[in-house]
Order: sequence, then structure tokens, then C-alpha cells
Amino acid sequence: MTAAHAIHRQDASLTWSACQSAAWKAVRLRAALRAGVAEFSYTKENGELRQATGTLNAAHFQYQSKGTDRVENPMVIKYYDLAAGAFRSCRVDRLAA
Repeated sequence: MTAAHAIHRQDASLTWSACQSAAWKAVRLRAALRAGVAEFSYTKENGELRQATGTLNAAHFQYQSKGTDRVENPMVIKYYDLAAGAFRSCRVDRLAA
């Protein structure tokens, strides 16, 4: 619900149903990223559609955390891009269907 409210605050023209739908897409994607490798697509800021293959499962990449006290933004999905070999992020409201 936090993500749905954040989406609605960003774009008040969206219906509540559309906001909840986008938020559930994000929940399902985060779960798939934690479980293993997931393929998904989203629209970049410049309008280009990006096909991504990523994960949050530590068995698929090597990374040593530097630690942070930053509050996580519910509007942003962070993932490890397997093709680029680096962390990337995308906004929840830009996930493709």
C-alpha cells in the first residue's frame, strides 16, 4: 500500500486501481528478484524500453556491502544487472506489463 500511495502522489491522474496494480507488479518483481534471476522490462526516463535480466539473490553475484543508513524509497526497485555486472534501479511506475 505504501508504493500505491507513493504512485498516486506522483501521478494524481491515475486511478487508485491503476496505482494498486503498479504496486503489485513491484511486489511480484521484488519477490522474483530475491528468489533468483528475473527478466523484466521498464521504460527509461528518456522513453526507451529496457529489457533487463537481474537478481537480488546473492548466489548469482559477488558484492561486498559498504553499509548505509539510507531510507529505502518504495518507488524504486534496485537490482543487480547480470549483463552489466552492476547494480541498477528502475521506478515502480515505469514497469512494463
